[in-house]
Amino acid sequence: MSALPNTGNPTPAPDQPVTQASKSRAKRPEWLRRFPKLRPDPIDTTFQLIPPDRLEKILATVNPSAADRIRADVKFLELPLLRLFRERDHEAYVHQNTHRLFQLSFIGLSVLATLIGSLLTLSLTSNATLAAVFGFIEAVIASVTAMLAALQGNRPPQALWLQNRLRAEYLRREYYRFLMNLEPYTSLEEVHRRRMLEMRAAEINKGTFPETPTELESVMGVRATERPSAG
Repeated sequence: MSALPNTGNPTPAPDQPVTQASKSRAKRPEWLRRFPKLRPDPIDTTFQLIPPDRLEKILATVNPSAADRIRADVKFLELPLLRLFRERDHEAYVHQNTHRLFQLSFIGLSVLATLIGSLLTLSLTSNATLAAVFGFIEAVIASVTAMLAALQGNRPPQALWLQNRLRAEYLRREYYRFLMNLEPYTSLEEVHRRRMLEMRAAEINKGTFPETPTELESVMGVRATERPSAG
């Protein structure tokens, strides 16, 4: 069975993964695509790693029995894997967005604190009342910065972003591994093949990543237990 290309809707650049975020950002100007949103987009419950129209174009080039097998696999993958991928992918996007909001907030507060500090210094000798106002504003900025730092430290969005991104990417890999019938699905009967996919997807979603042979080992028929030992 030939490998299915990594496509999405809209199609991202070759070095960009297919995610819900890439679909959302494609609607924004290029210079705004890396900027966070105050309100992240909701989860896209219709998101597909391979859009149906692209899938049908691909399947039109293979033999009918292989096409029917792939269609059945894609339909089966919806509940045990693709649903989990959407959740992890969206969580990664939300936490990435939050992390970037924090960073932009710290940059903005730093610039504002520098500006107010400069005005405070200039007003110390000319206007004591104005100096007191600037001093109060400086204290407020410091308090807001400390509060944001505490919020970020209590539930660090960058760590949660990376955690969910890792799980989503393992689920993505498992999706294509199952469709292309690579190890560990190659020699299993259909009922056991699907059961294994369900178990592996559930484990990945919980943060437990099953050991599997590499794609090269799968093609060559070398199993993990047959790898030569080091030394």
